[in-house]
This record gives sequence, C-alpha cells and structure tokens, in this order.
Amino acid sequence: MSSRTRSRLFDQLFRRHRRELFAFAGRRSGWSDAEDLVQDAYERMLRHVNPDSIGNARAFLFQTVANLATDHHRRELLRRQAHVDRPGHDIGDPWIEKFADATPTPEQALAFRQEIELFRKAILELPVVTRHAFMLNRIEGMPHRDVADRLGISVRSSERHVNAALRHLLRRRDLG
Repeated sequence: MSSRTRSRLFDQLFRRHRRELFAFAGRRSGWSDAEDLVQDAYERMLRHVNPDSIGNARAFLFQTVANLATDHHRRELLRRQAHVDRPGHDIGDPWIEKFADATPTPEQALAFRQEIELFRKAILELPVVTRHAFMLNRIEGMPHRDVADRLGISVRSSERHVNAALRHLLRRRDLG
C-alpha cells in the first residue's frame, strides 16, 4: 500500500470515527484530555509496524484510547500520590481515596464471582448463533456488518440476535 493510499485511508478513518472516539475518550479520562488521547490513538495506528494486520480498525482505535486513558489515569495517580507523600502536602482528592484501597472485601469478591457465574450460565442458555453474535459484537467490539459476514447472516439478523441476547441477559440478571 502506498503512503498516499495509506494516508487517505487514515483520513477517512479519522473523519468517520473521530466524534465517537472523542466522546469515548471524554468519558474515560475527562474532556480536557480527550482530543490528545484520540490523536495519540491515530498516531499509534499510523506507526503500527503492520497496519494491514489490523482486522478491525475501529476496535483497534477504541482499545488504544482505552489503554491510553488507563495509562493517563495511572500517571495522574502517581503524580498526585507524590504530592500526598510530601510532608505538608495533602490534596485530599476523593478520586484518589476511592481507589486507595482497591482490594475487594471477601464479600465483594464472592458477589463478583457469583455475578460472573450467573452471566456465564445465562450466556450458555442462548442459542449458538445468538451467543456468537453477542460475543462478537458486544465483547469483541465487532460491527454488525462483520458479525453478519462471519456468521453468514444478514446485518439485521445480527442486530436481532444481539438484542435478543441483551434482553435474555437482563431478564436473567433481574431473576438472579
């Protein structure tokens, strides 16, 4: 692929996904850092050793923004923690306090394991195609068009299967 063709494809990707990536980044790390995260994600895609190996560019971009946001939060926590550790510097940030002891209590860990088990059982109750459509779309982030192609069904069928799975999971959660 020529650099000109590659540049055009990235420009199209940027125009197509920029707004939703910006909204996603804003929710993940705050609006003041969102634009930087989105641009960094596209830059990483541009610098990727083998961009042709990226099967789902949209999913790659969203995952990259999520990773960058996580890294940003960690750096910010470390920076703030450095201020807290200095004598006479206590910023008292509730966000830091929320994560100060992220170790779950035994009761929280048990509740989490039970919730995961309920989810696993509910997923296994789904018909095979519905389960696969849900996993590909909601867990792997694959667009309905790609799910449809992979499963040999129409895009509308993919949407219906995913919606059916969501309704089932919500019912099971409410009964759980």
